[in-house]
Amino acid sequence: MKKLLSVFFTVFCLSFSFFACCEEFASEPAGNGVRIVGCSGGDESISVPAEIGGIPVTLIGSGAFAGVQADSISLPESILTIEEGAFRGCSLREIRFSSGLTAIGKEAFAGCTSLIGAALPESVQLLGDRAFAGCTSLLYVTLPKNVNIPEGDPFSECSRLKSLPMPAGQPFLMLTGAELRSRIDGRLISTLPALLPVEEETKP
Repeated sequence: MKKLLSVFFTVFCLSFSFFACCEEFASEPAGNGVRIVGCSGGDESISVPAEIGGIPVTLIGSGAFAGVQADSISLPESILTIEEGAFRGCSLREIRFSSGLTAIGKEAFAGCTSLIGAALPESVQLLGDRAFAGCTSLLYVTLPKNVNIPEGDPFSECSRLKSLPMPAGQPFLMLTGAELRSRIDGRLISTLPALLPVEEETKP
């Protein structure tokens, strides 16, 4: 019988590091990688480790950092998925995403009322419903060329969101005035009253 064991790994900050680390991460096995399921201790900035026990950290688990009081977080290149509610209700102002990130789950950053912006890496392909819902300080989100929003509204109650740049030729999404719509079926995804009238980047 297989048991899913929680592994607690202490990460010490190096003296030359730009980021303060959590004193301890809680994790569990997930396929060929490790899922972060919690964090304790630490400082205003958090740097998630790329490996725990020599195994790559590939997932930020559901609710792993929910309610954490930190100004910024840095994710390693190994992170592929941020699961549902992973950072819900955090005090984050800044997120440094990993370049290999492919999916951001439902309500991943919902209620992060201090978050100012989110530059999603080009690798992101899926953005979940209410991913940034209630982020009332959010001013901009950069959408990658191949990201899709298959259901719901990632930007519900983002009343100050004024910039939503995306590359020309984005196959799944389009901006029409203050409305973000599906290019596939015309479905209204989000209405953004503060959005400035700049629809798409001119660069291919």
